[in-house]
Amino acid sequence: MLRLAFFYAFLVGTTIYALWKGGWPERAVALLFLFAAFATLVVRPEYLFHDLEKGVLLVDSALFLALLAIALRAERFWPLWMTALQGISVAGH
Repeated sequence: MLRLAFFYAFLVGTTIYALWKGGWPERAVALLFLFAAFATLVVRPEYLFHDLEKGVLLVDSALFLALLAIALRAERFWPLWMTALQGISVAGH
């Protein structure tokens, strides 16, 4: 339970920092990660890793497509890395 509290505290902290200091890609991705983390809480199954987690797959796929759209428009290199890492996560489903 402590690791979840640490995760959400870190997520909120980095989101606030990105909204404060970041450009449009940083702000968009921070809000996407915040939304995806809380959406995963809503759709996750009661028993994790019991079967294909369709709700979590849907959230991860939507996040992948949104990151891809940002990566294609941003003039920075890191959105491509984030998209690739999210693609690996989707492929793991």
